[in-house]
Amino acid sequence: MNNITLLIAVIIGSIQDVARQSGFLFNLTSPPEGNIGTTAAKGQTVSFSELPVIATGDVAPSAAVPEAGGVTATGRTMTMSQHKYAAFKLTAEDHMAIGRLGAQFRSVQINNAISELMGGASAYLGSLMTAGAGLAHGTPGTDPFATDANILMDGWRTMADDRAPDSDRLAALSVLDYATAGKLLTFQKLNEAPRGTDFAAARLGMLANWNVGYDQASGILQTTTAAGGYLVNNGAGYAIGAKAITVDTGTGGFAPGDLITIAGSFEKGTATLAKYVVESATATVVTLTRGLITAVVDNAAVVRIATHTSSILAHRSATIFAARPSAELPEGDLATIKQTVIDPVTGFGVRLGYYPGWHQGQWAASIVYGGLVRRPEWVRRVIR
Repeated sequence: MNNITLLIAVIIGSIQDVARQSGFLFNLTSPPEGNIGTTAAKGQTVSFSELPVIATGDVAPSAAVPEAGGVTATGRTMTMSQHKYAAFKLTAEDHMAIGRLGAQFRSVQINNAISELMGGASAYLGSLMTAGAGLAHGTPGTDPFATDANILMDGWRTMADDRAPDSDRLAALSVLDYATAGKLLTFQKLNEAPRGTDFAAARLGMLANWNVGYDQASGILQTTTAAGGYLVNNGAGYAIGAKAITVDTGTGGFAPGDLITIAGSFEKGTATLAKYVVESATATVVTLTRGLITAVVDNAAVVRIATHTSSILAHRSATIFAARPSAELPEGDLATIKQTVIDPVTGFGVRLGYYPGWHQGQWAASIVYGGLVRRPEWVRRVIR
């Protein structure tokens, strides 16, 4: 049994500890089906399936059963786009100096390495969901939790409009948003709850059917200036569900991840302009991550929202995320000791190896991962 094998429990414990402490975004994702424990390489595609839309219709009595087209799963793929490592080295002098700490020191360093890897993956997920969200709630420059947590109900309402299941809805607030919400008297209730309870500790828990947590990788800053002068350029306007919107040339331009409003397109049943997220853009066509909620007319103003930060609300199945240990050549590499470890709880897997050098050795943990927002209409940004 090699030294790394002895540390498997430490590695799994590190993964779970970090996920609980600062990896709340991981809870907002689903893994693709099959081969979860296999290794992977950067650029490799991972397949997953989606069920087709169910056919409905009026019943017309007949001797023949109406054909609904069959049930054929739709296959999609995503790319494992990230290959990361975290490492630390020891010289003989280092080992002699810390020898009295023994494996404890190595365990701490491995924990730190895992933390760095998961922190990077969490940041990747934060960027992915921010850019791939379907709608946003809130106002730039305004604290969404200044006086109440009503914005969570706004998110609940629009997610319900988009038929997102009630279960498995989670919120990954930025540290600032979580702390601000936690200061609300509604959640503190210091005179009503004993010390050590969720209220006294301001652990928000379930609010408006959201399991509310925080993540350091949430609250991504989007630095933009307001873009104006753009008008819808289509004589017939655009119907509900349209994603590609042709516009007249204005000033400022649009880029993926931008937030925009289109005059006349409101959140369902309200007078609040819907804040859409740009998936891609050219000088004349803006493509949204999701279809229009309400129809728009020709010459409706298209405006980009200025600088803001975004927390995330999402349903778990809206985003696919796969994290797998790094693959290696059949002949092996320079590592003299190596171990692949898959955490059964989070699905997060790493490859840990020991690489000897000249009077020193290096420990390195590596991982390959990738993600995809497959249901933008089930992801929301809470902006401030």
